[in-house]
Amino acid sequence: MTASMVARRITTEVEAKAALAERRRRAREELEKQAELERQRLQREAEEEAERQRQEEERQRREEIEARELAALQRKMEEEKLRKAIEAQQQFEKEEAERRVREEEEKKLKVKEEEERRKAADEAEKLKREEAEKEERERLARKQRVEAIMARTRLKKQAEEEKKNQETTQHQNQTAPENNTAAEPTKDNVDSATTNENGSSLNNNTENSKSATLETKMESVTLETNADSALVNTAQESAPLVNFAQD
Repeated sequence: MTASMVARRITTEVEAKAALAERRRRAREELEKQAELERQRLQREAEEEAERQRQEEERQRREEIEARELAALQRKMEEEKLRKAIEAQQQFEKEEAERRVREEEEKKLKVKEEEERRKAADEAEKLKREEAEKEERERLARKQRVEAIMARTRLKKQAEEEKKNQETTQHQNQTAPENNTAAEPTKDNVDSATTNENGSSLNNNTENSKSATLETKMESVTLETNADSALVNTAQESAPLVNFAQD
């Protein structure tokens, strides 16, 4: 082997080594580049995953917040609904209690008014009955007084008639002796005159006694009549009341 050949061989080996080294460098650079690309890809994926997780967490957080807000709103609405229901129930119970109290008071007032009306009616009936009894007693008393007055009036008239009859009889007895005296005085006439005179005297005494008794009765009746004349007038004026009481 000549020197030129050796030189070319050496050169070729160097070039070969250089080429090998270049290929290795390029391969290494390619590997490094691929590794960098892979790292960047993984980093991007990691960042994307992190962003996705962050967004997911943010979404979950928002959903949780919204859920809490919604739950709070629902709870508030339920509480408001419950509060209104309680207030409505309390208002209903209050109104119902007031209604029962009002009805009880109205019932008591009605019973009281009914009792007062009944008492007033009983009292009015009692007063009416007492007034009717009083008027009846007064009517009977007036009737008795009128009957007594009428009886005394009849007695007075009877006494006056008896007195008038006695006066007529006495006048006739006094006239009879005068007629007998005008005749002749015979023995029989004298005896008869004596008898008539004695009889006339007895009759006069009897008539005088009866006259005195009648005069006493008439005076008593006159006094009673004068005293009761006002009662007669009162009875006559009270006749409508008597008739009303009788009705």
